[in-house]
Amino acid sequence: MSEGNGVDIAAVYQLLTEVARTVAGHDRKLDAQDRKLDAQDRKLDAQDRKLNEIIVVVNGHTAKLDELAAVVNRHDLRLQELTTDVASLRETLTHYHATVLGHGVLYSELEERVRRIERHLRLEPAQN
Repeated sequence: MSEGNGVDIAAVYQLLTEVARTVAGHDRKLDAQDRKLDAQDRKLDAQDRKLNEIIVVVNGHTAKLDELAAVVNRHDLRLQELTTDVASLRETLTHYHATVLGHGVLYSELEERVRRIERHLRLEPAQN
């Protein structure tokens, strides 16, 4: 019986030795993977810093774009006012032309009429 136990203990010792070697091999592989993961962590940290820098730049551009949008909006309002003013001027000019035509004076003949008045009043001709 003791002989059987001795063989059993030797077999168990051999198995434990193999398991220890296997575990040691796995431990080396895990250490290598840990080193790789640490390198990846450093790379990710560097990328994170770069992304944060880009975010700062983008936020700066966003602020500038907001300022430019405000300027464009102000200019748009001014253009709308100018369009309204031009329309009013056009309406006034049309009304003036209608009034002049209504009094029998064609706009195209206005210059000739002014020259006749200058000659009649013996005025110097107007400089163009």
